[in-house]
Amino acid sequence: MCENIKIRPLVIEDAEKYVKLHNLVWKDAYKHIFPKEVFIEREQKTQEKIEGFGDWFRSDDQHINLAAEINGVLIGFMNATLISNYEYFKNKGFAELMGLYI
Repeated sequence: MCENIKIRPLVIEDAEKYVKLHNLVWKDAYKHIFPKEVFIEREQKTQEKIEGFGDWFRSDDQHINLAAEINGVLIGFMNATLISNYEYFKNKGFAELMGLYI
């Protein structure tokens, strides 16, 4: 593991970096699946997503959001929850990984 990588809780102040990194990684991961218009539309909604970040962002004992950074630059993040929508996992102590972007 690189000694310069810092793992820390994601905070509301990370909104802009989070949304921009999410768009970048999403575009790279799905460029062979979706037409370019999908990515253009996502880019056009960047500011809206930054402003709405606080509406969905949760950091409490049921939601886990971590940031990975090197020298203050966000290079990845993960989102997980202990509240699963899947019946099998409910009340069994499982976490559900919602997103992992690097």
